[in-house]
Amino acid sequence: MCDNHPGGNKDCKSDEHIKHLCFLLSDGFDEKNPDEFKGLVEEPRFQCHTCGRTAHSAENVCMPIEL
Repeated sequence: MCDNHPGGNKDCKSDEHIKHLCFLLSDGFDEKNPDEFKGLVEEPRFQCHTCGRTAHSAENVCMPIEL
């Protein structure tokens, strides 16, 4: 597990946190890569239990809840 990672949800212990929306947004991914970001959030199927962000894939939120 990742014990030290920047951005977003500091309580997330996932090694894949760099794929989560909270991390991506903290790094300005939505502004740097708007088309790619849009693809991550279009037709959302999962919501993060922690922050409420929605994503198409469960791998893009810290604590996914299926919508």
